[in-house]
Amino acid sequence: MSASSVDLKPLNTLSKGCEGVIGGFQGDQCLCQRLQEMGLIEGASLCVAHKLSFGGAVAVTVKGTTFALRSEDAACVLVR
Repeated sequence: MSASSVDLKPLNTLSKGCEGVIGGFQGDQCLCQRLQEMGLIEGASLCVAHKLSFGGAVAVTVKGTTFALRSEDAACVLVR
């Protein structure tokens, strides 16, 4: 899915406590596939559990599992 939809924003732009639904992926196909294999699938609900300052890691909870992602990897996940 492309980032051209206005209602989709990269996961790394969300603040701690924000909730959303994964609406798609953008960027490197290998990374996108790896994220999906980890359980970050389109349509899954998520919550930003923690976010480090200055572009650091983002921790998100999806289906009861918390994942820590580098900011640049989280930018590949599009959320609505």
